[in-house]
Amino acid sequence: MEQKSLYEKLVYTVDLRIPGFENTVPAGRVKQLNFTDRPVVEWFEEFVNKIIGAIGRGHFPVFRVCDGEFYFCVGYRLEYIPPGVNQLKWYLGNAYKYIKWQRYNTFWSGSVGYGFENYRGAEWSALRKEFVDYLREIGQEGILAMAFFKTQERFAEQYHKPMCDWLEANDILIDESNYYPFYFVYGLLNGGLRKTLLRGRRILIVTSLNQEKEKAIAEGLNRGGVQSYQFIEITRNKAMTDKINLDSVKGPIDIVLIGAGVGAANIIHQLRPLQTLCIDAGYCLDLIAEPWRAGTRDYTKPDDE
Repeated sequence: MEQKSLYEKLVYTVDLRIPGFENTVPAGRVKQLNFTDRPVVEWFEEFVNKIIGAIGRGHFPVFRVCDGEFYFCVGYRLEYIPPGVNQLKWYLGNAYKYIKWQRYNTFWSGSVGYGFENYRGAEWSALRKEFVDYLREIGQEGILAMAFFKTQERFAEQYHKPMCDWLEANDILIDESNYYPFYFVYGLLNGGLRKTLLRGRRILIVTSLNQEKEKAIAEGLNRGGVQSYQFIEITRNKAMTDKINLDSVKGPIDIVLIGAGVGAANIIHQLRPLQTLCIDAGYCLDLIAEPWRAGTRDYTKPDDE
């Protein structure tokens, strides 16, 4: 009997009703591919327990894999046309991106104000090889929070099968032990559980910084009742090539929150000596600094707000 592929194993589509976000994210809005049809509440509780239980008990990485990471791994793929969108307008808007990727072998992701990553040609090819090692390591030791979800806009759906094939081809483990929804990280860090996670903890933040951003994050952490916080600055657009220095970090550290785009995989690998929980937080860091952004994306505004 022929063994099923990873994509074929993800046969269930579950409504992602994350506790605390049932009203702000309507039923049916986001549906996650899964190996089983287990209740989402049970799945999320398991995720949260794993995260909190990992603090201070060895290196435990949590890495979010979404459209930017998909593109980084398998190249740019044209988006599926969302319902109700003019086809000609859609093609004109997306053809340039595809032609640029094909002709110049260029990866670019993010926005200029919030971390615009850009790698080209031989550099991108070399970094993809390193990325394989990082994801394989994370899959073996922690959690890969995958954006294998379906929405009305069909966001990033064109990457689901190519990415599953890429993961298998590179022997990167994805199974029920390490596979969780991308939005579970949002559910943990953007709702009431954030204080449960951070209150009284010693926090390290690794992201691109300026004085204003550092101050805003610090104020947000103080509002959350953390015990202490420290910062490590990285580049805004080249985090996959950054080398960080942990000598200045005053340990022990309970939780590391990282905002580094695709490069968070490289940063997580270098954080191993801290032997604790490392979460690729991304946009959740922006929400800690700028609470007014709540509601700008799914699972960023909890029901009690």
